[in-house]
Amino acid sequence: MNRSYYNDTISNFLIESKESVLGKLNSSHRLENLNIKQTYAWEEQIIMLKTVLYSIKSGKIYFEFSIPR
Repeated sequence: MNRSYYNDTISNFLIESKESVLGKLNSSHRLENLNIKQTYAWEEQIIMLKTVLYSIKSGKIYFEFSIPR
């Protein structure tokens, strides 16, 4: 079972478009709780992480987790 909204290798994340990553995050989020501030926050995180992780080609990246209750 995959509990993260987005996960991939860092190398794939770096070549994937910001819009694609953001689309996957938005589609995994419960729509009734999704607001524009959350989308903007993810967008800024994607931009920053692509810059910071550019020199790191190995490893995995995860965004958001659903926590079982």
